[in-house]
Amino acid sequence: GGPAAALAHGVEQVHAEFVGVLAVDTPFVGPALEILVQHVLSCHDSRIDGWVAADSSGRPQWLCSAFRTSSLKTVLTDREWIGVPLSSVAKSLTIQFVPFSDDTALMDLDTQENLAQARAIAAQEARKTTVASGDPTLWSKE
Repeated sequence: GGPAAALAHGVEQVHAEFVGVLAVDTPFVGPALEILVQHVLSCHDSRIDGWVAADSSGRPQWLCSAFRTSSLKTVLTDREWIGVPLSSVAKSLTIQFVPFSDDTALMDLDTQENLAQARAIAAQEARKTTVASGDPTLWSKE
């Protein structure tokens, strides 16, 4: 049914004040999630219903977002959301976009090329960590 349908079904089970929405194919999303949570927790404007990551080109990344649970429940009731884009859910919400300059954190794995790129990034990060640990037995043998 798509992300909007999944959100409509899942939010019924949420009792927390906020709910996060993350794609499962974003392996480097950790830092972006941390920044998004900081924006949510530091916001004192009750008119803001949601926070959505925006990539370096300004494009919203709807699958890296957080919303007030009550706002989502209000919007998601009494409608069928199968096949509807997640951006449509947000049309009646007040959204604050959170800009990110590092698109790696928002990278999703939609293609084999994306997967190869992610593996290369992960390998590079692993080499940095290994060398930084100072243990020569862990150093990469390149």
